[in-house]
Amino acid sequence: MKKTKFLFISFLTLAFLTAFSSCASLKQRKVEEPEEISEGSFYETTLSGGIPVVIKESYNDKANNSLAIIIEKDFAFSAKDVKDSEVYAEGIMQVLFNCIYAAQPEAARPLEQTSLEQSGIEQGASAQPRPEKSRLEQTSGQNCRLIETNDYFVFMFTENKKDFAEKLAERFFNQFFNAQIEESVFKNVIESEKKKMDSFSYVPKIFFSEVRKQIYKKNPYSLSPYLTEDSIKKITYQMVCSQLQKIRNSRNIRIAACGNFDEKKAASLILLLEKNFGKIQYKSVEQAESTVSEIAASAFSKKSEDVFFDKTELIQNERILESMQNKDFSMNLLQGCFLCPELTEEDYIPFAISTVVFESILRNSPDLLESNAKQSGCGILYGKKSVAFISAIHYGSAVQSLEAIKKSLSSFPDKSTLERTLGVYKRYYINRLISSMDYSNNEIQSLILSWIYFNEPSEYTRRAISVNSVKAEQVCAAYEKYFRNQPVKWFVLK
Repeated sequence: MKKTKFLFISFLTLAFLTAFSSCASLKQRKVEEPEEISEGSFYETTLSGGIPVVIKESYNDKANNSLAIIIEKDFAFSAKDVKDSEVYAEGIMQVLFNCIYAAQPEAARPLEQTSLEQSGIEQGASAQPRPEKSRLEQTSGQNCRLIETNDYFVFMFTENKKDFAEKLAERFFNQFFNAQIEESVFKNVIESEKKKMDSFSYVPKIFFSEVRKQIYKKNPYSLSPYLTEDSIKKITYQMVCSQLQKIRNSRNIRIAACGNFDEKKAASLILLLEKNFGKIQYKSVEQAESTVSEIAASAFSKKSEDVFFDKTELIQNERILESMQNKDFSMNLLQGCFLCPELTEEDYIPFAISTVVFESILRNSPDLLESNAKQSGCGILYGKKSVAFISAIHYGSAVQSLEAIKKSLSSFPDKSTLERTLGVYKRYYINRLISSMDYSNNEIQSLILSWIYFNEPSEYTRRAISVNSVKAEQVCAAYEKYFRNQPVKWFVLK
């Protein structure tokens, strides 16, 4: 059962700043927030190389500070056939960041990678990442983490407040900007990644990578954030070194920090950032020829059929296939994908609340319990064109479980029924918003989402107010519009 629980978590979370120097200025502003949402000032500035910086003062995390280097994807490679590209391969950023981290003298293990499916997904309509400290790899007191989403990468550093500035300068900045990757380090990282890919727990990633290809087709979003059997053979030492130089470009970088930063401490951090980032040059890059917001229309056609993948055909890794022969692998994975509103749209929050309501329906469905669907839930893949999904892990008949979930779509409460319980769902939603700010490494992700998609880093602090203003008819209308009146594309790994 431990193995099963781990696989489900992996699958569902997949599936689910006064002048301080001559070249950097800082401004402070207070944000109007309800008392239950994190108080504190925002500080913003722009470094001499053109890199924007936002620093958030937070009173909730008593232990750590976090800093994130946000690297926006330029999608220049989308104009080319990725299969023939000599500069890009799926999962290459995972290899690159592991190489950066492994180059540190005291590093004992590679950097943990968190992809779009593990972090940028909104699960249960929380609109914020869940506080999961276990995701951070700890080596010699340093916590590093790679997050990949549809539109950007994040290289995050989290450290206790006492040692934050010292270790940030000594290790994190030095490695990111000055280190040269040794070929021996690259080879060790590749071997380590190959071993991870041989694990039974990699199966959900293989499945979700194939789902992405189906719903995004030739869109850059179709590229897997994970290494694949093909890409790990393709990635070379020269490609990784080239990618390292490419991301050292002020054109695509933003910086965010969250934690114990009053005006004085924010000023000190700005000076440290200017010292390290001020030398990063602005370089023009090739512009993508295709829009990243296009979604494969054929994937969401009302006439499109459900797609069933056979495990033995989809999984190409021989070691995983061998392990499957020696285990009871009756587990099936199911994913239903459909279009949903963007974060910035008026009906986004009503839709998000509707996913909370629908999750409660799924978890109490007698048909799903009868079909051995052990776990189920909803999530959102953020992007310039977001996609929502319904996920489940089940045993026995995949067809029976799929039909049970489809049946549940007709069980949403009407307006009068929902009005009696809507307050409960709102409180649940708001509690999730608040709890996501308990840790600096989670609050900073909320800040980044607001910054990227609203161009307003503080937007997330006001979201609870919007939740409280939603009415039952808005939630019902959003459910009808997105869950019921458009096709859901179903994928099953059986």
